[in-house]
Amino acid sequence: MRTNLNFFRSGLIVKTLKNLGLEHVCLSPGSRNTPITLAFAHEPGLKKHVIVDERASGFFALGLAKSTCKPVAVVCTSGTAVAELYPAIIEAYNSRVPLIAITADRPPYLRNSGSNQTINQKQIFAANCDHYYDFGLPENSEESFLDTIKATESIWENSRHPFAGPVHMNLPFEKPLEPASHDCEIDDELIKELEPRLNSSAGSPFPRDFSKNINLLIGPETNILVVLGNGNYTPQFLEKCTALTEKFRIPVCLESPLAVSDTTGIPFIRNFGNLLQSEKFCSKLDVDMVVIFGRNFTSKNMERFFGKWEKGLLNISVKGEGFGKPASNKRTVQISDMDAINSLLNSEQNPGSRRTSFFEYIKKADSEFTHLLNSRFDQLSINSELELVAS
Repeated sequence: MRTNLNFFRSGLIVKTLKNLGLEHVCLSPGSRNTPITLAFAHEPGLKKHVIVDERASGFFALGLAKSTCKPVAVVCTSGTAVAELYPAIIEAYNSRVPLIAITADRPPYLRNSGSNQTINQKQIFAANCDHYYDFGLPENSEESFLDTIKATESIWENSRHPFAGPVHMNLPFEKPLEPASHDCEIDDELIKELEPRLNSSAGSPFPRDFSKNINLLIGPETNILVVLGNGNYTPQFLEKCTALTEKFRIPVCLESPLAVSDTTGIPFIRNFGNLLQSEKFCSKLDVDMVVIFGRNFTSKNMERFFGKWEKGLLNISVKGEGFGKPASNKRTVQISDMDAINSLLNSEQNPGSRRTSFFEYIKKADSEFTHLLNSRFDQLSINSELELVAS
């Protein structure tokens, strides 16, 4: 079959990503990224978003990935266009959002030659992107085509496991770039042999060796408070948190209800940060251990409160990052959010009366604060409301 080699390889990448579960791609058309852009355009079943400005495209892709909790691809041309994606890459890295940056590049031999739209794109996002792969110029061989599929599968998995984040695929292209500019002959039998390999892309997660026994730290009479800081939580994780609340009477508090979409009907504590302004509420906060998910708090109330916290604090971080200033009462467990919540759910101990009593108190305080905000905000000051619900 006569075809364009750049376009054929781009098609392998696009089909592999689609088979792995890619649903959305944001495209910023240019010259050098013509093969990969048109490969996406020709692939049915994908939702394509054409956005001329690369910076806007990056943030639009970031928003899609946050709202769907799935990897989203963003495609741009070579040169300074690549740098326009960096702000979105940084945000994806710090928020653990799966973002796949696909950048076209000029041939390696043009680097450092003064050629137009040619910069050194190798590891350009390295400080805020853990996984990078340069595909090199395409070659007309079975080995090269299979390597393209394998590398794409690897990139996809690295965007999701062991923790979500941005990944970078750099694709050098040599002219001709247009699909109609046929420059090679690919054996028809080879194409048939590649089809089963493309369709078998399962994207199995990489093995993880994190400790999963955090439930051993918790007894039936231990009062636990789970706090969800700002993070990119999946619906499956939130369902597990609901089960934890219902099974073990453990309050799950949100730093910000707006950070967790569609929480209507889920028994989370939504006003915890506001309730911390009440000295009476804090004095009745009978907690032995706090388990924190997500990033360091942006809420000043919660930051101040936990900055002075002297009891047990268990920080869940798949990256192994610490929480706030180091202290002897703090412990970081390197484990994924889902593995941590599953470990808590695997406890076979029923909650004691002390935990149940505390759960009912904080649930009542949260409910009454919500009610007062809705019905009596114009009659009482914030401080008097706080003291009332804590009494």
